[in-house]
Amino acid sequence: MSSDNSNQDRVGPSQSHIQHQSSLNLNSDEYQSPRSQSGPTLASNINNDSDELNQPPLPPHAFSPQGEYSPTSPHPSTMPRAPSPLVPDSSSSTSSNEDTRADNSQPQFGLGVPQRPSLGSTPSTEPLVPPEESPLSGPTVNPFSRNLQAEPSAYTPSSLGRPSTSGSTHSGLSPAAPKIRINDMPNSPPSEDVSQVPTPSAPEPFNSPFSKPISQKRGSLASVPPSPTNVAFKRSSTPISSAGTGAVHTATGVEVNATKGNIAARRALRMKQAQSTDSKGNRYSNYAAPNKNSALNRKAFQSTRLKGEIYKPWLEQKDPALRWARWITIVSIILGFAIAGVICYDGYASVPKLGKVCSVLNDDFSSGTIDPNIWQREVRLDGYGYGSFQWTTNDDENAYVKDGTLYIVPTLTSDKIGNDAITNGYTVNLTADGSCTSNNVSQCVAVSNSSLLTVINPVRSARLITKNTVNIKYGKVEVKARFPAGDWLWPRISLLPANNTYGAYPRSGQINILNGKGNNASYTQRGVDFAQSDLHWGPTVDLDRQYLTWGYREQRRTYYSQKFHTFGLEWNDKFMWTYIDSRVAQVVSYRFNKESFWTRGKFPATYTNNTEVIKLTNPWLSSDENVAPFDQPFYLMIDLAVGSQDGWFPDGEGGKPWIDQSGSAMSDFWLAKSRWWDSSWSSDPTVRGFAIDSVKMWNKC
Repeated sequence: MSSDNSNQDRVGPSQSHIQHQSSLNLNSDEYQSPRSQSGPTLASNINNDSDELNQPPLPPHAFSPQGEYSPTSPHPSTMPRAPSPLVPDSSSSTSSNEDTRADNSQPQFGLGVPQRPSLGSTPSTEPLVPPEESPLSGPTVNPFSRNLQAEPSAYTPSSLGRPSTSGSTHSGLSPAAPKIRINDMPNSPPSEDVSQVPTPSAPEPFNSPFSKPISQKRGSLASVPPSPTNVAFKRSSTPISSAGTGAVHTATGVEVNATKGNIAARRALRMKQAQSTDSKGNRYSNYAAPNKNSALNRKAFQSTRLKGEIYKPWLEQKDPALRWARWITIVSIILGFAIAGVICYDGYASVPKLGKVCSVLNDDFSSGTIDPNIWQREVRLDGYGYGSFQWTTNDDENAYVKDGTLYIVPTLTSDKIGNDAITNGYTVNLTADGSCTSNNVSQCVAVSNSSLLTVINPVRSARLITKNTVNIKYGKVEVKARFPAGDWLWPRISLLPANNTYGAYPRSGQINILNGKGNNASYTQRGVDFAQSDLHWGPTVDLDRQYLTWGYREQRRTYYSQKFHTFGLEWNDKFMWTYIDSRVAQVVSYRFNKESFWTRGKFPATYTNNTEVIKLTNPWLSSDENVAPFDQPFYLMIDLAVGSQDGWFPDGEGGKPWIDQSGSAMSDFWLAKSRWWDSSWSSDPTVRGFAIDSVKMWNKC
């Protein structure tokens, strides 16, 4: 084959392709279809097109010399176009793409982008005849073979399912040249097609070595009618067409005509042909880079880290000021840690140590009874100086052991003597029956008189002490207990002076390890969620300086009545503190080495008792230590009081039914029984009772 023929084979398909694309951009003012031209005019146009092929191709998106531009494509409207593509096997076309690209030496004429006709174009009944089209009777060049062997075409109008017309004036064209219809344009109203399109005679078959007959393919598109507006040309190295076949072999696949008017089907077909899958099933787009696998399409990771030696000008000349600043910082940090360590050690070392102690009492009530060798029951009616309303008894109903726990339970006196006896005409004389534990008769007798509004103590309770058995001077105490639940209940754990060395209360002092209340958490004056510790000391009751040495801890999430807590005391000649559950959770902490209690209290030189002026003297002068009055033996007391008239329950708070200074305070409390017994106190004695799990005492050895 000569070089001229070879060049004609190379240029011819591109020319045909460009001419076909140009024929799609129809405009009544700018371009006239070859179908509507006469014979001489058509021949002149064909000759002009042949001359244009010898000119250098225009780059993509460049305007033609005439300045014409298609409204539907970035390419110049005068650029030649190619005819409709053929439908070969996509797998065969793709596999030979690189060979075709390697042999291609001719530049591309624009991008292979789907073209659509202008809305202003006019349909023509004549087929689009590409110029200089070789007859189908001659041999056809195989575009997929390196040696360019000519073989007959296997694609005929009948195999493609297209009609054939024997009377066609263009016998060299096959299949029928497509015509442009308004219905094929997007957003166009439907119209009836009454035009007749002649069909050329059947060409010789062309068999591609890379494709199978269309009838044997799954999902064959042979029955799809031709539609020139549906053709989408994709970029390829060398677009090659088989004469008269109406199909284009591309680098990545085959573009075929879709169903008339089905825009969604055409879009889906283009998307499917523009995507591929790798061996692992991952989909990637090969539209911009065809015949490339996913690994090659992905851009390799490039580190932004600087390579080579980094220039550090600050290391060329060292500044002495920077060196000093660095060392000053380091030394300051070291000194800071050292000072913090010294402070921590000093705080730890300054904590006074109790010293060696010896156990003198460890009662966990595992015996099931209250051991009389340890505990004594106090029986009195006077309220122990606080004006309480309970009658402390030696009855097992008020103090008993159950399941290894000691319970001090309040009960109603009316259950023993009746309701009428409480308010009128009844006398209780504990001295007569010998049960009173006090030598003062006034503390053992009670009379009810409705005229005087005096009543018998309405509640019976218990009070346990270790006065005659166990007492300590300096040591440690721990009592594991649980609060009672009920209004106006007052649980107490105290150390009382064994000998009253400095006189009557409060001269000899009193250590309250625990003072509590059974009122619920809504009580505004510290109810069941508070635990208080305090020290009582002073020359008289009126000059008690308890308010200088007291404290409390609040249980924020639970109540002291819900579970057992350890209430402890540590005490020696240097300090005294109380705590709850841990020595860290201190309630009251007091040091004895600063000044005496007389100096601390700042007592006046005299005080007035009714109308008598009394000169005050220091009751602790006999002691050489600042510990007095807490430098003598004390014994343990545990009890459950009910109400008081000493201010422990402030007047007017929480619906308090009595007034402390009233002569009928106990009577008023009894008359309001429905407000505390019926609504507040539990019927379960273990709930309304003060529960003691264990008692431990140590004395300093």
